[in-house]
Amino acid sequence: MSDALRDAGQLVASILFPSRCVACGAAHAVLCAECSHALSAHPAERGVAGVVVRSAGALDEVSRAAVRAYKERGWTTLARPLGRALAGVVPAGCTVVPVPGSRRAFRHRGFDAVRLLAERGGLRPVPLLRAVGTPLDQRTLNRDQRRENASGMFRARACEGLRVVVVDDVITTGATLAEAIRALRAGGADIHAAATVAATAFG
Repeated sequence: MSDALRDAGQLVASILFPSRCVACGAAHAVLCAECSHALSAHPAERGVAGVVVRSAGALDEVSRAAVRAYKERGWTTLARPLGRALAGVVPAGCTVVPVPGSRRAFRHRGFDAVRLLAERGGLRPVPLLRAVGTPLDQRTLNRDQRRENASGMFRARACEGLRVVVVDDVITTGATLAEAIRALRAGGADIHAAATVAATAFG
């Protein structure tokens, strides 16, 4: 199913069965204006693999509910507010490279979650990374396990001399972003920054 058809189906469903905000329960919006604003209310920075990672906000009740509904329930209409929050912390003048999901995640969702966020946020993502192997779900692992699981997770296309910003939805320990950065550097990229919608206090 295409993104346009999926979004149209969700729009029809919201008309026939009035929706409530996934975060606060307010009527008539999948994500209300107040909760949309909250996504970028508390920007933060941290370092991963020698790169500054800018996050639009903390992984709190609002962003957690929105990301979960988007990725686990397939509510792609949430890609727009989440993508706008992401775009707000992406520096200009760089090639935007999304962190790809696994083949298993793509088959389950039917869309590339981070790439779609970037597109709906008005960015122009370039898929220089591809996922390889069959890593475990990072959410089930602790810090050391995440680092080991992420090792060798990505391969990059040749990107010699490109000034890159790597984008993802959420940063927890930073293991996935670190592996994406490693792979892009191996491909010749100059990693200027990384950006995410939300960041946990982990690590």
